[in-house]
Amino acid sequence: MILIYEILQYALVLTAGVFIGYQLLLGILALLPQTETLASSKFHHSFLIVIPSHNDEQEISKTLYSLSALVYPTTLFKLMVITQSPKGNTAKVARKLGATVVEKAEFNDGASANILRWSLNQSHGNDDHYDAIVVIEPGSLVSGNFLEVMNKYLQKGSKVVQSSSIKMLRAPGWRTKIRHLRLLLYDHVNLIGRKFLGFDTWLLGNGMCFEAGVLKNNALKFYQLDNSLESSLSMMDKGIHIDYAPEAFTWNQSAQQNREVDEVGSLRGHLKRIKKMESRLKQYRQQSPLQYFANIIELMTPSLWILGIGTAGMVLLNWLLWKINFTSAFLFWVWLVLSGMMVIYLSIGWAVNRSYQMEINNNKQKHIDESGIRDMILPDYEKNKL
Repeated sequence: MILIYEILQYALVLTAGVFIGYQLLLGILALLPQTETLASSKFHHSFLIVIPSHNDEQEISKTLYSLSALVYPTTLFKLMVITQSPKGNTAKVARKLGATVVEKAEFNDGASANILRWSLNQSHGNDDHYDAIVVIEPGSLVSGNFLEVMNKYLQKGSKVVQSSSIKMLRAPGWRTKIRHLRLLLYDHVNLIGRKFLGFDTWLLGNGMCFEAGVLKNNALKFYQLDNSLESSLSMMDKGIHIDYAPEAFTWNQSAQQNREVDEVGSLRGHLKRIKKMESRLKQYRQQSPLQYFANIIELMTPSLWILGIGTAGMVLLNWLLWKINFTSAFLFWVWLVLSGMMVIYLSIGWAVNRSYQMEINNNKQKHIDESGIRDMILPDYEKNKL
């Protein structure tokens, strides 16, 4: 009985150790000084910035106002808002703020697999040609250096670039704080660690930049703009490297919960995702075995909630079993070490969160509270909303 229990415990310790150790490794690497430096380059790449609208004029005005502060020649980028109603308030606000409005009646969150190529074709139909296309979610605030950073990455040869994309959740409560911490760790801290190891980045749906040639020459499928897994693996299968640019930021406050995020904590969600990606993962295994192994770990890693509560629970269980002489103290100390590793990993996320709260406040101050500039470009009914 004791032998079977200890075998199960060691198997569980090994599994938890791989999950927690890999996450902690990425977190520590993210704190190390980044060796890559991008030399300054001329502003010669042109960009088409696409904003898929959800028919919310407040969200569109916030994003377009933020984009007005981009430090980049205005002749080298174009703003395109995609809407279902070109005569509605959203379209009127977008045009007033300098964006081109195009209609795509069939566009919705769950369809439109070719939204990026469609947008590029719409632009080319007007005799406009751009070197790259950028996707920004409505309601996002964008750092002023965004296009400057993307220009540098394209200059060095990157084909697809993902910026930092910080999701701010509106719902109050400790569950939301935990979910936000998870998003920050998995969608930013871990990506910096992956970049340090030379791995590809996952697409996050917001702040994505694609070289025009990638969209023209590859039959890429973008199922949902916020579905990082399928879209990322679709490009990885074709050997397209996805670079990460932590120097450029997008912030988006959303009340909606990503379905993929909610499924991460359940066993059913893990099995569903792994089964769905099985064929692609087999193909990817031949290209980069080490990154294939890392992707498998990330697909199978439980949520922070399960890892945190699970390790703490095993510490308490093994302490009780040790005290009643059912097992030795070794398992208790092993689980205590794993629990400490979790605390360090969460502390990294907490420290990063504090620094980004300062960035967010500075960005809001710059893009929203400068009423002198705001009064010149925002319609009256929008000034009261922001």
